[in-house]
Amino acid sequence: MQGSEKPAALKKLDFLFKEAKTNFWIAGGCFIGIVTGSRIKDIDVFTPDAAPVIDEFKSRGYLETFENDWIKNFKHEGLTIQVIKKYAYDSPQKTIDDFDFTIVSAAYNGKEFIAHERFYLDVAQRRIVITNLVKPLNTLKRAMKYASRGFVMCPVGLSRLAKEINLLKIDWENPDQNVIDFYPDGTTTFRGID
Repeated sequence: MQGSEKPAALKKLDFLFKEAKTNFWIAGGCFIGIVTGSRIKDIDVFTPDAAPVIDEFKSRGYLETFENDWIKNFKHEGLTIQVIKKYAYDSPQKTIDDFDFTIVSAAYNGKEFIAHERFYLDVAQRRIVITNLVKPLNTLKRAMKYASRGFVMCPVGLSRLAKEINLLKIDWENPDQNVIDFYPDGTTTFRGID
């Protein structure tokens, strides 16, 4: 991972960091939209401690839309902002080091933009390259999501993913290991053993 030139389109997100009183950063898939000029579905906000960031966004008057064990969702200036509660990280670098694909391995803290060395190349080529494969079923679900947006899985990564899924011990008859959940917008998400 390396520091990268800040995309000019990030300026439209600087409102998040203006006079910020808490420590947080943006990371993940929103940067695909930022660097390509395409629609941004949501902005994921990461922090070592979600509670103060949630309180700060409330005090700023951001519209609260929903909350669950994983996220607190806000709307502001036409954007969906999700404070990630389930995963706490100490830094932007540690956050993107934990991500599964190069195309989402980017972060911005209001001052510094960092990205995986292949981030721009793989976004430009619309190529899904695996960097981290801790949760193969979740990675498969996410690969399908990005494939539906026109990205193509790297053949080496696809093979690696298939092998890892094959090694999982899944009781396919056990509903606790095969639950379909729904995002607030109604789309399905698979909640498996990983």
